[in-house]
Amino acid sequence: MAITPEELVQTLIEERVKVQAFIRSIVPDYHLAEDVFQEISILALRSVSEINDREHLMAWVRRAARHRAINAAKKANRRALPLDEGLVSMLEKSWEELDHRPVSDSAEALEKCLGLLPPFGRRLVHLRYTEGLTGDQLAQQVGRSTSSTYVTLSRVHSSLAKCIRERLGRPSMGVKSRG
Repeated sequence: MAITPEELVQTLIEERVKVQAFIRSIVPDYHLAEDVFQEISILALRSVSEINDREHLMAWVRRAARHRAINAAKKANRRALPLDEGLVSMLEKSWEELDHRPVSDSAEALEKCLGLLPPFGRRLVHLRYTEGLTGDQLAQQVGRSTSSTYVTLSRVHSSLAKCIRERLGRPSMGVKSRG
């Protein structure tokens, strides 16, 4: 039996953060990622009779998001993707594991971990992911070189990843923090 349109919409709303995060791992532009999410939501509604259940829906959404996001990134930038397609495939497998975890757990862990960052780290995250600044724009905004800004942002990412994994009870996956 196919999933109902109501169940499909409810699932898309509940899983929106996860799906958009997956899309943003491929498409760095917030607005473009939002467009991709809306496109796949409409496609899912049009295909509702072909989708069996919530698990099938999430697999379908991930595949559609991957293809739409790659195409959108290529079309928007007219250059190489920010991530190699092989890496996107590996990321997709990792995202599958998150399908069984409530998004609220991850969001709560992220919120707590963001709160533990020093003020400059929080500012970088805000400017990069909320304001959508590119690396060069980010560096200019904080008055540092682009390379210095990338190094600092990379350290912030590592710190957040480690903190979130610890809060969610996951192994460290080989990421080491610097003393």
